[in-house]
This record gives sequence, structure tokens and C-alpha cells, in this order.
Amino acid sequence: MEKILLVEDSPEVKIVVQASLKDFEVHACSRIQEAEAELKKNKFSILILDIELPDGDGVSFFSQLQSRAEFSSLPTFFLTGKTDLSQKLAAFSLGADDFITKPFEPAELRARVQARLKKNRVQSPNELKVGNLTLFKDQMKAIISLSDEKLVVPLTLLEFKILQLLLKSPERIYERDVIIDEVWGKGVSLVDRTVDAHVSHLRKKISKSNLHIDAIPGVGYKATLQL
Repeated sequence: MEKILLVEDSPEVKIVVQASLKDFEVHACSRIQEAEAELKKNKFSILILDIELPDGDGVSFFSQLQSRAEFSSLPTFFLTGKTDLSQKLAAFSLGADDFITKPFEPAELRARVQARLKKNRVQSPNELKVGNLTLFKDQMKAIISLSDEKLVVPLTLLEFKILQLLLKSPERIYERDVIIDEVWGKGVSLVDRTVDAHVSHLRKKISKSNLHIDAIPGVGYKATLQL
């Protein structure tokens, strides 16, 4: 049975969520500190997270999780009574999968969770390999395989997301706007130089691989395998 972590301080909402998701193993807690302990003990398929919690802000907690390799790919739904657009944009820009406003229909929550779990099962394998560079999605790590050694490439979260995007379709040209939407999030306003700077750092880090990131002037970037 797949495990779901619910972080919500309202007893009433906990009851509704657990009843809605009775076909899953729902671990419910009320505080971020308790959620940290649960994440250390169990592997969850989905995190359902309230924004306003007794010991902190759910969005900030999610941002911290995104910076940690073991949780960067954990699907996360925000569950809140707030309808402020700025909060939704903040959550989505960090990589949130869904945003459910209380009160909600139990059947809708169940359908959204089932749809996300189905997507989990059909997603590509954890390892994404192009040339001598392998990307490990669940560890947010890249390894370059050389003739006599394997080099671990230290990547920031944004560098990892850019590389993962480019490796999905080598030789495809990704416009800067597409890269911003996929890596930083839709609705985020950035200058092109921000993307260029991150790609420049990424190029240096993977320079010993046979994968090259080509700049397409005035357009964006593509990954090219050099044999």
C-alpha cells in the first residue's frame, strides 16, 4: 500500500483527508518537526502539506525539501484555506504538483491523488543516461563514467533541473522561456542572463563528459552528444 504524508493541524481536515484516502496508508501529523521525523522513517509517494502550521510556513518547508536530493522529486500537494494568488504562484514556482483550497470535495482530492500516483508509476526510470553521463533523479546527482574512474558532479537544484530538462530530448532546442517555465516555474520573471549564468556553471561542471550544451544564439540551448 502506498504511503501518503499529511501535514495538517486541523483535526477536522485530517479526518476528511484520511476518509477520502482510505485506500492508502496516510500518516498524519500537525507540525513540521513531526513531518521531518516521518520523512526520516518512511518513504512516501505523496506529501500533502498545509501552508500555515503551528511551527512554521509550509511553503518554506517545501523549499527546504526541494534543496535536499532525497526529497527533491517527492510529489507535493498544498492544502490550504488561503485563496491568495501569490501563494499559489510561490508554491508552483518551487515545483508543487497541485494546490487544493479548503473546503474541498473528498472525491476530487481522491481523484487528484490517484492521478498523480498513476503518473508516478509511468514516469521514466530513476536513471537518465546520455553518453557517459548518468543522472540519478532520486538523488539529484550526476556521475561521469571515465575509463579509470567515476566522477560525481556536485549540482545545485537549479543546475540539476536544467540538466534533466536538456537530457530528456538531446538535440532538441529549448528556448529560454521554456527553460524558465520548467525550471523556475510558470509566471516567474527572469532576465536571460540568469539562465545563461546557470548554464555556464553547469557546462564547467560536466566538462569531462562527452555531453556538450550548445547555445543557440537568440533562442536557447540544446544538449549534444560528442562521440
